[in-house]
Amino acid sequence: EVSSKQRSTVLSIALSLLDLGLHVSVAAWLQAEYTGEQRLFWVFIVLALVANLAGIVTYVARNVGGEPPEVGPPQPSPLQQRFQQHPEECVAILMCGVFNTEFVCFLSSSESERLSFRKLGLLSCMIEGVPTLVLQIVFLYEYGWKALVAVSFVYTAVHLTVKLMRVWVIMLTSDCKKAARTPFFANLRAEDAVSLPATYFHWALVLTFIVWLQHAARDEAFALEWLSRQFERLGNATQAAAEAADGAGLGESSWGSGPPLLEIDEWEAAAAAARDEWEDLRGTLDAAYVCALVFFLLACFVNLALFSTYLRAARYAESFRSQELWRRSFTSAFIGAGSIINSGTANAISQDEVGYMITKRHSSAVHLVILAFPTLLIATTVARALDCRNRRCDVAFNGSDAAFYAYFTIAASAPMVWYQFLRLGLYGAAPRHAAR
Repeated sequence: EVSSKQRSTVLSIALSLLDLGLHVSVAAWLQAEYTGEQRLFWVFIVLALVANLAGIVTYVARNVGGEPPEVGPPQPSPLQQRFQQHPEECVAILMCGVFNTEFVCFLSSSESERLSFRKLGLLSCMIEGVPTLVLQIVFLYEYGWKALVAVSFVYTAVHLTVKLMRVWVIMLTSDCKKAARTPFFANLRAEDAVSLPATYFHWALVLTFIVWLQHAARDEAFALEWLSRQFERLGNATQAAAEAADGAGLGESSWGSGPPLLEIDEWEAAAAAARDEWEDLRGTLDAAYVCALVFFLLACFVNLALFSTYLRAARYAESFRSQELWRRSFTSAFIGAGSIINSGTANAISQDEVGYMITKRHSSAVHLVILAFPTLLIATTVARALDCRNRRCDVAFNGSDAAFYAYFTIAASAPMVWYQFLRLGLYGAAPRHAAR
């Protein structure tokens, strides 16, 4: 039976096994559909298994023996006693440890050894997970969005984030022996049920907008389709003008007989103007992509820095630190991962009113100043450059055209700016009042 203290270990193992299963599925699918692309996937999978095996062998070699006592016969080590008492279970655990070293936590009663196995599990994740993540990104750029690879990519990114955050939380709080005054999630309020999902949705929308900007600015397919749409519009406009002229009785006297509706030199001038116009638009899109990406990453790093400060700084110790953080490291890791999106998620671990107000103020300031307001300005600039009132914007990307990505981002960011501004004003002085 698994004790309550080991639930986070069980959940972490399940998360890692699912991640490994997805990587094996992707490698097998690539071997069947894209022969040759699967080689590096298999290499890093096997390399991670070998690293896990080496770690297990090292652990067993160090713990099956021991220094003989000064008096009396040698006594078996705790690991040897487990081998003698439960040989079949120990063999099964060691075999499973090849896939994830955290299985070996069930053979140890030492908290320090369990922490070591969790860190070793992270090392194995880095050996296999990070290269696989890069390989999936390269594949998606080269061959487009394939369902299995896309799902595996998203899951791998989440898995690595949670694993890294788990070790980071353990490193910051493992020395804390203070019991929690408030259980996890007990300090959340009704307002959080609205604000957190709203900010998560806006964060995901900004990420989607950045992906579209990258496609629009740097993908040749978008450029070709955009230019073809403008030429079609030009041709339709001249055709409509010709029909209007015929309907007005001007007929051949103004337009001549039959195509072309424009002379060759006029078409060349129109084509040159369209190309120049596209170059200006692409420059705007590329600058918008870089700026949006910089602000997006900056917001994530600032939120991560705030969460780390809550767990590390002495002035926040009473409001955030407790031994539950490392005892329930898996839950803490998910809270930390959510705090990267919005630092207000840290209220799930806050212990008092002061901590709650501090996270509210910080999260509102970061989301307003670094994410929502810059995104609104960038999306407005892009919409103005697209000029969808006078040009065709029906260049689709994943089922939606250019106008949708620009205007929907504006429609979602504008109320978010006002909402975060009002929250910042509301909670701005609240920590001082709570402290009094």
